Amino acid sequence: EVIFMKKTLSAILAVLLAALLCACGSKTVENTSSPEPTATAEATATPSPTATPTAEPTPEATPTIPQLQLGDTIDLDFLKMTIDNISIEDEIYPFDTSGAYLYISDVDGSQYVCLCGVITNLSSSDLDSRYFMSKVTINDEYSYNAELCIGSNPNAITDYALEPLGSAHYYLYASVPDTAVNIMEKGTISLAFNDGFARSDGNYSYTYTIDFTK
Repeated sequence: EVIFMKKTLSAILAVLLAALLCACGSKTVENTSSPEPTATAEATATPSPTATPTAEPTPEATPTIPQLQLGDTIDLDFLKMTIDNISIEDEIYPFDTSGAYLYISDVDGSQYVCLCGVITNLSSSDLDSRYFMSKVTINDEYSYNAELCIGSNPNAITDYALEPLGSAHYYLYASVPDTAVNIMEKGTISLAFNDGFARSDGNYSYTYTIDFTK
């Protein structure tokens, strides 16, 4: 009986020991260390370059045509030309009528717008007025071609050439219908020429305008 109790006690102790060992083996070890924070990459927006506005091209300014008045003088390296008088005439006579002379006679239905003055050739060759461009415009609408006559020879109706360093009276004239003269409120004479009155290809180095009224 004592032996039985010892065996029983031994069995009980063995069971308790086994249970104790199982409890120790199943103990869960918890990781108490704090997790490392995950780095969050923030996308930094790169600012877009500010667009520089494209400057619009500046339109070229239209050249201003010089406006002449009575009493003015066109004074260039090769030329001096006075603007003395503007008149409307039935006939045109040369400045010198002391001897024999020719003139531009009256034509029915028209009159002459005439600009007079003195022209001096400062160049070393003849000035040929046939390449001098001029026109008369009435009321900014009706235009008439004009002709420059250099009166160095009163015995000629038209005289185109002026010798170097020569000086003479000139008249520039356009034949204008009577109807245009009658309605005229404003008249404009345009002058255009090149150095030495050289032949033009349609472009001119010098241009001028002169306004007048009846």
